[in-house]
Amino acid sequence: MSVVTDATTNAVGVVPTYRVEILANTASCTVDAVSGLVTFTQAGECTITAEVAGNNFWNARSVSKKLNVAAAQLKSPSPTPSASPTTVPTSPTTVPRNTRPTPKPSTPKPIVTAPSQTPSLNATPIPKANLPIPTASSPVISSQDTIDLGGGVQKSSGNSGTSSVSDKSAGQRTIGKFADEKMIGFAPSAGIRIEVIGARTTGQFVVVPGTTADPIAVAAALEESKNRTATNFASITRAQSVATPSNDKIIGGKPSLDAIEIFASSGLKEPITVGDLNLKPSSKWLKINVSVDTYRPGTIVYLAVTTQPVIFGAAIVDKSGKANFSGFLPIDLLESGGHNIRIVGVRLLDGISSDENGGIRVMDSTLLEIQRFDQGTESTVKMYGANTTDGSHLAIRVIPILKIVPWWTIWLAAGSLLFLIVALWTRKVTTKNQKRIASLLMVASTIPALVLGWTTASYGIMGLGGLFLIFDLLVVRFLSFSKSKAKPTNIVDSTVGA
Repeated sequence: MSVVTDATTNAVGVVPTYRVEILANTASCTVDAVSGLVTFTQAGECTITAEVAGNNFWNARSVSKKLNVAAAQLKSPSPTPSASPTTVPTSPTTVPRNTRPTPKPSTPKPIVTAPSQTPSLNATPIPKANLPIPTASSPVISSQDTIDLGGGVQKSSGNSGTSSVSDKSAGQRTIGKFADEKMIGFAPSAGIRIEVIGARTTGQFVVVPGTTADPIAVAAALEESKNRTATNFASITRAQSVATPSNDKIIGGKPSLDAIEIFASSGLKEPITVGDLNLKPSSKWLKINVSVDTYRPGTIVYLAVTTQPVIFGAAIVDKSGKANFSGFLPIDLLESGGHNIRIVGVRLLDGISSDENGGIRVMDSTLLEIQRFDQGTESTVKMYGANTTDGSHLAIRVIPILKIVPWWTIWLAAGSLLFLIVALWTRKVTTKNQKRIASLLMVASTIPALVLGWTTASYGIMGLGGLFLIFDLLVVRFLSFSKSKAKPTNIVDSTVGA
């Protein structure tokens, strides 16, 4: 059996023809005369021989190839994929002529890829930053030491100055009584160190009821309020909306004993950390940078949001009494209402000296510094010095800082509304101009409640002022649709006497 396969042009352009004969010498395979394909009829070995006849341009040549097909290959042939659908023969298996047999394909090894290290956008943050530990040394209590918690001088009995609830009530003084009080128990002409523990608001914002906080709006509110609330010892330097921070930047864990004592001494509730919140749904974060000065070196200064104190930042005060740090706050987890950003810590004020009898009175400048902490909180004043028994003496006083709530603004708004209602009822306000003037005065009467409620952090006053404003606007709308009484005109008959 033979087929004509090709023709090749020689160097002088003559096209000779030649014939290729493909022979199968066993019963395991046959050669198709038309297609030139070798077909295996059964498992076994088959020898294929291709012979090329010679002519004037080349010599004759032959090539032989042995093929061996197993029974398994005949039962399950592996078709070669193609771009277009093809009919896959089930039996027998064929091999194209003039080609080497296709080796049995090996099973490819699976490709193992490393898991992605990119965090999911919906991954729940896991706080890993812990509150720092104070480096300031605590006083060592000896049998010669004395303490005055407000009820007189006594042996310290191991009390390092952390007062209990009963001790705090004994040492409470109004700012006026504290100014007049002479504290004794110190050595004559001894230098006295004065520390004040307190909280200072450095920014404000409001979460409108029924909505979630907008980080851009909150950052804008903090930028406005930080300039008004800034002091030379505590201030916000920047507030900005950021993406979810890394875990090592989120404060977690339980509040330390130091934090609990510092917040209690400031008249605040026991704090929690950001890690105590359910951070799974949080997606709106603020980064708040703060700066403090004149704080006691080695102590911890805390950055918290209140009313329920949540610590979201903390730092150790350096040797110069300063600290610059930041905290990350998930504002979409906060309850509706007004919120204060507060810095809570231990300030170190100018010292004084005791008199010849070992007594001291606090200077006016110290009293002013004490009152610079937040209204509605407390300042715990600790005064350290030597005593007359070669030990140390500690006097503690707790000064409540009264909050002046501008209730008069609510009485103004309520009085204006009542006056307008009475005027309308008695028909004292009838003309269009009278209604317009009354409406403007009524709306203007709510402005003091809104402004002073915001600036004094009296959010209840601010809320009542907002309610009065809404009610006043409804009354104004009612007046705009009511008919005004026309002003009567006198007609003089000019023809009288004519």
